[in-house]
Amino acid sequence: MESFSLKSNNRFLQILGILVLVAIVGWCTFTRCFQNNGIFDYDAARDKVAVRTMFHEDYKFLYFGNPDEISVNDFDVDFMLDQATSSQYSARHDLVMKVMREEGRTVGFLAYHPRSPYWWHMLFIVVDKKYRRKGYAAQLVQYFIDDVIKRGAIKISTFTRLKNTRARALYEDKFKFKATVLNDEHYQGNYVDLVLYPKK
Repeated sequence: MESFSLKSNNRFLQILGILVLVAIVGWCTFTRCFQNNGIFDYDAARDKVAVRTMFHEDYKFLYFGNPDEISVNDFDVDFMLDQATSSQYSARHDLVMKVMREEGRTVGFLAYHPRSPYWWHMLFIVVDKKYRRKGYAAQLVQYFIDDVIKRGAIKISTFTRLKNTRARALYEDKFKFKATVLNDEHYQGNYVDLVLYPKK
């Protein structure tokens, strides 16, 4: 009888151990997949490889210059990320960098900086090609607008290629940015400047 009782207790402890293990694994999976969704501060250890990959895949839209002449090596992504800088020539440490996360993966990147205490400029926005058409770009733009208004912005700007009709539709149609074609020698007629004066 005593032997049966010990076997029952051991069996109970084994089942309890399995249930605890399943609960721990389930909680970790839930945390990784669901609690880690949204927009977060850029973290180099977690996000750098994914952000670098996104830039490499979309460099013709992200890098400044004539799209027929630019190369993947024309912009130092590592310098920007490591120095949190809006300049390729000096470490200004002025760049606010955010990432979009889904199911434990970095799927989008957003970077913006102040041009004055009341004027903020969005320098980069990119979403991983595999995660597009889910509304992530719109969420990132809305985050940018909301955040810089909290920081005191009365003027918000960005720019994009004239031919980037998808981005222009997002900025101009959804968020009501006003476009000005930039025809000066620096932009070579390839870009459109977009400005928003948010309502108070």
